[in-house]
Amino acid sequence: MLVHAATTGQSIEASCADLERSADSNTLRDYLNQAFVVEGLAQLEDEVNAALVAKLPKKVGKYKRELAIDLHDQAFYGKDEGLLSYASRGQAKAGTRYFYRIASVYLILDGLRFTLGVVFVQAQMSLADCVTALLARVKAQRIRVRCLYLDRGFAALEVYDYLQEQHIPAVIACPIRGKQAGIKALCRGRKSYTTKHTFRSRTQGERIHYRLLRQVRVYTNSRNPALRFLFMALALILLTLWLCLRFHFCQLPRRGRQGRSLDEARFRLHCFAAFLRRAIERRYGVRQTIEAAVLPRGV
Repeated sequence: MLVHAATTGQSIEASCADLERSADSNTLRDYLNQAFVVEGLAQLEDEVNAALVAKLPKKVGKYKRELAIDLHDQAFYGKDEGLLSYASRGQAKAGTRYFYRIASVYLILDGLRFTLGVVFVQAQMSLADCVTALLARVKAQRIRVRCLYLDRGFAALEVYDYLQEQHIPAVIACPIRGKQAGIKALCRGRKSYTTKHTFRSRTQGERIHYRLLRQVRVYTNSRNPALRFLFMALALILLTLWLCLRFHFCQLPRRGRQGRSLDEARFRLHCFAAFLRRAIERRYGVRQTIEAAVLPRGV
């Protein structure tokens, strides 16, 4: 049911309504809330990370690699203090300042992105803590960092200090702020150049979303932090599976030792999602009729 909801971008209720031999949506939701609780969030995170790296190409660990770290948000509208302790506060968006947030690190290999780790960002975690936790996942896979790319959500002094202390080469997108001074003052001329700049304050820029993630994510309003994490992590797992399949089965023949290129048009993400959706619908059947409660008038 979760995979069907993810591949269609709809809620569990909608998927249960579409499939003929599915469980009732309320029953399924009760089971999910019993199975995934906040006390088991750390274990769930470990299991998700193990799934993400289960099928990485063997050549990943041969050389130093370029990695990227990104943030993914889902709006949270609850007011319960206990639940708010698991939500991150950010710039107002979609009518709220609170979000359930995950951070992911992915590998850039032959133009493809393979997610190496994910962490649920709790309210007390700093941006530097997120980077530290994700790089620990990378190190566990014996992958060395050649350069780290971070989006502008990580443009903070604590992150700069950490990367300098660890001697990790990095490229960080910095939001342009100020009218005359600050980063704005560096934007001059029509050619690129290098310079030095001292950051004197710590602020957080707008979070950006991984576009592909939204295409295979369950639509939900659940307040359960563990369940929210599961839904976002499932999207990352599906993306990783799709990339692995495309990497293995969409190669094009090429002479010499330059390596094979990929026919990306042969297996797009929407095609992968459609394959999964059709397989599930064949198994559970699709509802094609409804039953009227009363005889219709005028017929």
